[in-house]
Amino acid sequence: MILRHVRFPRGLGRSSLRPNGAFHRTLIAAPKPGSGPLMSRRADRELPSANNSRRWLISIPIFLATMGLSSAAIFNYQKSSSSVVSSTLYALRTNSKAREILGDEIYFASKFPWISGEMNQLHGRIDIHFWVKGKKQKALMNFKSERKYRMGYFETVRWSLQTEDGQVYELLESDGADPFAKSNITNYRKSFTRYEPPNCKAPLPAPISIAATTLHPAFTMSKTATWIKMGVAGVAMCVGGPALIYYVTPSEEELFLRYNPELQRRSLANRKERQEDFDQFVTRLKKYSKSDKPIWAAWEEEVAKQKESGAQAAVEGQRATQQAEAARQAELRAEIKALSQK
Repeated sequence: MILRHVRFPRGLGRSSLRPNGAFHRTLIAAPKPGSGPLMSRRADRELPSANNSRRWLISIPIFLATMGLSSAAIFNYQKSSSSVVSSTLYALRTNSKAREILGDEIYFASKFPWISGEMNQLHGRIDIHFWVKGKKQKALMNFKSERKYRMGYFETVRWSLQTEDGQVYELLESDGADPFAKSNITNYRKSFTRYEPPNCKAPLPAPISIAATTLHPAFTMSKTATWIKMGVAGVAMCVGGPALIYYVTPSEEELFLRYNPELQRRSLANRKERQEDFDQFVTRLKKYSKSDKPIWAAWEEEVAKQKESGAQAAVEGQRATQQAEAARQAELRAEIKALSQK
């Protein structure tokens, strides 16, 4: 019982060493919210525990959902404002069968139309469908066009209207021809089989005709001229762009002078001095050119005269300084003599 109430010294009661022998420093507890103002900060204070909550993980799905919706809206707006959608709407307005089904004033069925499907003009695949409406009813327009060859034109495969009751109307065969053929949407082979080499009675097969057209002098010249124009334009952009930026963009010195009035004043003074020196140099050249002596001899003669006049002025100035000093000393002597007599 007695040993329980005996308080041993801190160094004896428990060791300040860790099991591995390292020194363990006791930290002061951090102040609590209701412990009053903090008057001083101790170096050995205990730091608060780091917050290990992962609330920021909740924002990841929200961020991904927002980015997905924004991307979908941007891509849909790009589709709705493309020339393909505009052309199909114009073709619907000018198609007699479409006007019979939908009526006049054909346009998107909603203020924010959703263009579904693929629109990949780079790889030659267009397969879209969206809702349109007229004065009579609304319908789902399906449009599919393909480009079978790399350098060919798009060819319309399907163009139809599907009403709300499920009835499908084919518009591609209503007028007997492809309405998009007017805008150069024709077949690649038809466009290149028009050329027939001379002394050839029967038309060549499509691949041979394409090769002959590619090797035709007119085709080769036009292609060469195009590449030359592109090269000239590229060189002009590469050379003219940096040059324009260099001459238009002010330098650091100009920017510094522009916003520093004192440096502006000094710069103007230096320019005036350089201009005066240049004017004097031009005047001397004109003066030397009128004399009988060579310019370099007249120049040396004038420099010698300037040195001589400068030496004479220095001697006269030294003499005047000596005379002023002698007069000052005489005055001091007279004052001292007058004070001594008093």
